[in-house]
Amino acid sequence: TALAQNSLPDDSDGTGDSGDAVFVSMLRKDGSEHLAVLRAMAKLHVDGADIDWTPVLGDGRGEQVVDLPTYAFRRTDFWPTVTARAVASANPSVSDGDASFWSMVNEGPHDLAATLGVPEEALEAVLPALTELRREQVTRAEVDGWRYSVGWEPVGLPASRPLDGRWLLLQGPDAVPLAGLDRFIPGLERLTCDAPDRKSLTALLESAIDGTAPTGVLSCLSLPGLGDDRVVSGPDADVVHTMTLVQALGDAGVAAPLWVVTRAGFGPGRAPDDPAQAAIWGFGRVAALEHPDRWGGLVDLTATPNDGDLASLASVLAHRSEDQVVVSEGRVFGRRLRPAPLTGADPVSAQKDDRPAPRRLLVTGGTGVLGVRVAEWFVARGTEELVLTSRSGPDAPGLADTVLGLRAAGARRVDVVACDVADRAQVAALLEAHRVDGIAHVAGVLDVEAIDDIDAAHVRRVVGAKAWGAVHLDELTRGWDL
Repeated sequence: TALAQNSLPDDSDGTGDSGDAVFVSMLRKDGSEHLAVLRAMAKLHVDGADIDWTPVLGDGRGEQVVDLPTYAFRRTDFWPTVTARAVASANPSVSDGDASFWSMVNEGPHDLAATLGVPEEALEAVLPALTELRREQVTRAEVDGWRYSVGWEPVGLPASRPLDGRWLLLQGPDAVPLAGLDRFIPGLERLTCDAPDRKSLTALLESAIDGTAPTGVLSCLSLPGLGDDRVVSGPDADVVHTMTLVQALGDAGVAAPLWVVTRAGFGPGRAPDDPAQAAIWGFGRVAALEHPDRWGGLVDLTATPNDGDLASLASVLAHRSEDQVVVSEGRVFGRRLRPAPLTGADPVSAQKDDRPAPRRLLVTGGTGVLGVRVAEWFVARGTEELVLTSRSGPDAPGLADTVLGLRAAGARRVDVVACDVADRAQVAALLEAHRVDGIAHVAGVLDVEAIDDIDAAHVRRVVGAKAWGAVHLDELTRGWDL
């Protein structure tokens, strides 16, 4: 119908308005049919047609509808801006009397001397020191207000309701994960994947769908022990499995939400104990932004979930109000970002560090902008010798000026060495030739590619510099006094 617009009579009144006729195409060669229909309905809605969205949005009993602004091009910055005044008002130890006192200090010695009944000369020596102390306190308080941490809090989901629809669970060939989940998801269908590459996963999904779109997809492909090859492939294998599945869902035209089950060890009061599993969470948060049509969320479970855990998992999938959760002992905990000020720390003493700076410091990625800045920071605190490494090493652009700047700042010796920290043999040779007593691991690869455009080799290259580099540096310096 798109070309039908051209069959209308030419505009006769000069307004450019074709009257009440609106032509919206529902046929698109390069795209899925259901998305083309939704776009067509949206176009009609924008043009003023009365659309009944109930079949798409549901009856409102479980879905959340958000009103969009009715004005265009207005943008709001939601990044928190913390001021010293806000910090002071939130600190019960800071009273109006304190503020009044410091206001008199800032005005100079005359008013304060009159208030105290002492000569101005008695205050001239101490006021500059007091003013500087106050400036440091205010600055520290403001920066302290920028500190946030991730925590977990119990989530009370509404009363459980049956999880209907057709759900696909992808699993490896060696085990049956989440045994018993079928009791809580009657429409659960298990798909065994022998080769989790993009082409094979796409074919498996297309075969399983067979014209009937699933309600959701649950992935256990990256669970440890289920065809796990992390010992061979490294800390990037789990991320690759999840990334490949996200890509395959797009290739197969599946818009059902993907939920990924992990065993990273997240939870209240504890840090994850499996870095490879935890890496999936980093990838998942990006996938949620790039592909909200394919992404559902992340669920971290224990190694042996009981019936209570499985029931809670089904409840999370049914309500979809949380997308990053831990399920443990039948309870659900949601991920939260909260302010984490250094409560009780003295603003001045908190800036002091009694630990001596390393005499000889290794900085990986040391010829890059961030690496050089880190090296300068350590030199200013007493580090005398630096070993800067990068893949380009002595061939890094602008290196001569960098070395001169570090020596001018106080470094007695600066060695620059070519080393790829993703290569264990190169790291071993580096540490053998350059014994250090401190390491700053700054090396990394900037990655700005879209998920659909990358492959396993790309992931390994990006993960190699940071994650593999950390593994090699840790293992090869065991027992060192760093």
